[in-house]
Amino acid sequence: MSVTAKEIREHIARARAAGQKGDLLRCLKCLRNASAGLVDNKVFGREKFEIESLLVEALRDLNRMRTMQRVLPQGVHYVRGKEARLHSKLAHLYAKLKEAIDRACLEKMRQRMLTLDETLLAAQEQLKNKDYLEARKLFRRAADHFPDQPGLLSDIGTRMLMGGLVQEAVEYLRRGLEQNARDERGHSSLIMCYEVLGMAEKVEEAIKNAIRQLGPREDLYLRLGKVALQRRNWSTALNVAEAVLKKNPLNVEARKIRAKARPKVYGNGSPTSASTKPAGATASARKGKSYNLDM
Repeated sequence: MSVTAKEIREHIARARAAGQKGDLLRCLKCLRNASAGLVDNKVFGREKFEIESLLVEALRDLNRMRTMQRVLPQGVHYVRGKEARLHSKLAHLYAKLKEAIDRACLEKMRQRMLTLDETLLAAQEQLKNKDYLEARKLFRRAADHFPDQPGLLSDIGTRMLMGGLVQEAVEYLRRGLEQNARDERGHSSLIMCYEVLGMAEKVEEAIKNAIRQLGPREDLYLRLGKVALQRRNWSTALNVAEAVLKKNPLNVEARKIRAKARPKVYGNGSPTSASTKPAGATASARKGKSYNLDM
């Protein structure tokens, strides 16, 4: 691919900027690209003289970098007419350095994940031994040291829930859902927390939020119907049950919810009986949100 003299100068400028920031890898990459432009293109006259001067200065900056002095003490130098050799050397150095950096990053990531796993397992062991104070400290340490780890807060919250620290689990689960509103496990665990705490209103709110984020799902609608029965919200329970049965007429749980809610809404369990009641009373009894379970 043809590269203009202007583009070669831009590569060199980027290399010098990277060198000033101590970014050896980017500096090598830009110099590699600049030298490739010299190999593949015939630049003559004043433009070539200017590029050669800029390249010599950039290579001088490169050779001054501390890491470069350790890797290649003799440095890299430009020799007129040997552009291909220079490009080959820069490309080789860039490839080797990138490989070493990638390997070091991978090892660092492995060590980081190992530390996280060990912290979570230690916290789990403290929960098992009912040392709740130490378990809280370890979970807090994991959350503070690994704030960007996807799903960690929901994982901690679920572990706390299973270990009996239900109230504390709510904090982690809510924060986890703020980071990822579509975390299915986070929604399920938060709903369970509120159920264990006996907070029916919060259970209903959490289920509705899960439906908004995860979409209309049969299992969530059934949980909403059950908590609506518990709260004597008969119209919601009936609407949810009918929405489920519209898609799955054989759903046993939805039939049970409908059987319990229908008499409370219609009086004797039959919608047709609504015609014998005053129109205003019937409308008032059925007033509520309708649900559409579009699976």
